[in-house]
Amino acid sequence: MSRVPAPSRRDGIRWWLDRHRRPISAACAAVAVWAGLASVHHSAAPTVAVLVAAHDLVPGSVVAAGDLRTVGLPPGVVPAAALRPGADVVGQAVAVAVPAGLPLTRTVLSVSRLLPAGTEAVPVRLADPGTSELLHPGDRVDVLVARGSDGVPADADAAAAGAAGDGAVDAAARATVVAADLAVLSVPPVRAAIGDQGGLVVVAASPEQATALARAAAGGRLSVTVRGTAAASPP
Repeated sequence: MSRVPAPSRRDGIRWWLDRHRRPISAACAAVAVWAGLASVHHSAAPTVAVLVAAHDLVPGSVVAAGDLRTVGLPPGVVPAAALRPGADVVGQAVAVAVPAGLPLTRTVLSVSRLLPAGTEAVPVRLADPGTSELLHPGDRVDVLVARGSDGVPADADAAAAGAAGDGAVDAAARATVVAADLAVLSVPPVRAAIGDQGGLVVVAASPEQATALARAAAGGRLSVTVRGTAAASPP
């Protein structure tokens, strides 16, 4: 008489699954429902859509559509003055540096409200950081550039002439007016200056003046003089 072979482990597992099919199916369904509810709960977390800088924005730059993106942030971290999608932002100028990802507010766009018609906001890097601390929005200034007698930047030309005496230094470095009677729009904090680049001031300038300022900055050291608000009375 032949012996009946013992059931294999696979047969045992199959038998156990068949016997407990209903409890296993119920457990799988419960897990699926729990995962779905957890996903819905997570996606339903409240957020506020705000406009943020898509990349670093420098003072005086005019905002374009590509400079913005919309993100959803938890309500607790959204500034009270944060701008929402649909806000009139494109074409306005920023008053201070805006790091990438920072929500935009009306405060950083306040420069544009001061721009006279036909002008643009132009950042001017001054040679002396202390000068910018003396300026305020609304001041009227003349921007000057110091160059050597042959067009060489004043620092290099004056240093070369130093051995010849003070008179040679004075003759080497000549300051000329690059743009006159410009309105100061914003004076970012001195900490915005990088290294020894000097202080920063944002002015309203015509396109022609903006071009002249850019050329002057490439070839010399810029400074400003402040215009008086009224003519002095004769003695």
